Amino acid sequence: MKRCITNPLANIPVNVKSHSFGWAKQWAELLNADIDHKCSNNLNTYDIVYIDHGVNFTGSLNLFGGLSEDIFNKFNNLMTCKKIISLDHEMPDYGAMFLQRLHAKSTFSKINLDWCLKVSRLCRSIDKININDIDYEGITIGDSHSIAFSKKKDLIIKMDGKTLYGQLGIPFINYLDDINLDKVKRITMCFGSIDVRHHILRKKIDVTALLLPYIEKCKELQYITNIPVEIAVPVPVEYEDRRIPKTGYYKGQPFYGSLQERQNITAFIIKLLKDTHDKVITPPMSWYFMDPKEYAKTKMELNSSVHIAPINYRRNNWGINV
Repeated sequence: MKRCITNPLANIPVNVKSHSFGWAKQWAELLNADIDHKCSNNLNTYDIVYIDHGVNFTGSLNLFGGLSEDIFNKFNNLMTCKKIISLDHEMPDYGAMFLQRLHAKSTFSKINLDWCLKVSRLCRSIDKININDIDYEGITIGDSHSIAFSKKKDLIIKMDGKTLYGQLGIPFINYLDDINLDKVKRITMCFGSIDVRHHILRKKIDVTALLLPYIEKCKELQYITNIPVEIAVPVPVEYEDRRIPKTGYYKGQPFYGSLQERQNITAFIIKLLKDTHDKVITPPMSWYFMDPKEYAKTKMELNSSVHIAPINYRRNNWGINV
């Protein structure tokens, strides 16, 4: 059975250092699917087409170039597909969203009421993927860095912007409500990088008091499920002169505290985790001692990001001999 992944609203990047490419790539590996980067007229040659809404999708419609001819053509291509399934999200009613922009100056001339209604009917016919139809072996749970710490065959439960501190009041077993635990060989928890970048120094948080309950909750999850639970460490502190999107800011700042202070906290967290838990996942420790500018250039995603580049993900052996 031939499968592919595509996005009708934004091209899936081809650059292997793109975070958006990394998200689509991990789904492609999990589903044994190709990636159609441009939602092309080749889609009807596939038995199943999966819609990737993008790694940063929040449910709203972002059309920087307006309702263009390109989008018109892409949705027409989707209408020729045999079967379409939505990834990560319930399929939005893009036709209804498009109607709100029908009379905008930037809207392509052939986009009209009838066409928008056809798009609505298409969208309403598309089901969200049933995660237990996927051949997964592990679960990675965490913030936007969780992709980098996942292994191949991992299903990722990604919660952008979520902090370690914010998870302490949540029973971790709740994250696995829809998961067939019989399939799962490992669970990886990935929180803490946002706490280091924004909150620990700003709020004068006691790091030991933050970490120990987190570790205990991971051990509790391991006991309840009888599945090994790994804990991922925070990513190396980013190069301070690196521009990042305003979506990564907190209280108008890209980070809080000096580079050295945040490096010290990161080192303390790594040591505490290794001293108290037997399954700690780290990138190569040499990354934490690199010149920050060199680390950003060689290990991180393209400019304007705080993420590790996909070619350096854990699933790619941290970029070693790849």
